[in-house]
Amino acid sequence: PPKEAADRSVRRFFAEPLTKRAEADMLEPETGPARDRVLGPVEGGRKMKRIFSQKTLLLVLALGLTASLTLNIALFQKQREEVPLDLRGTYQVGPMYGAIYLLLDGEGHFCRYTQATGVLDEGTCREQGDGYYTLQASDGGGYSLLRVDGGILLFDAGDNTLTQYEKRDNALFFASIPGPWPEWCGL
Repeated sequence: PPKEAADRSVRRFFAEPLTKRAEADMLEPETGPARDRVLGPVEGGRKMKRIFSQKTLLLVLALGLTASLTLNIALFQKQREEVPLDLRGTYQVGPMYGAIYLLLDGEGHFCRYTQATGVLDEGTCREQGDGYYTLQASDGGGYSLLRVDGGILLFDAGDNTLTQYEKRDNALFFASIPGPWPEWCGL
């Protein structure tokens, strides 16, 4: 009877170890990933191509990671790099017509003036390091100057005042003022 034949084939199936081919023949459908896992890519009916070898892929991956790491380090260093602030230029505190202007020529001279009263003081400028400068006025007064982003902080030693000047331009602005300009201005 058919049932006994089926039982015998089931018993034989569990009693005998299957060969790879027999195991693959039992899988449905006859081709595909399941059959390929049992028989391997060549015996399973499909020939799988390998575009790159494993060594090539590892080499490409290592080179990519190295390039990425190198670029990240370079960008990090560029961000941490301090950009020197150019001291030369015109600085201003206060509104346009009542403003006090500070001119720094970048060659060791300074001049503070207003349009209404003219030159307040002028003198020499010396760098002390780390963005710190001392200004010595020709009348004997002294200032300390610290470069900051967007301008400078000027400490007046005589008045004990700290004033923040905004940088207006890298060029020196000479407005019309009563009285003469300092000699170094060339006006």
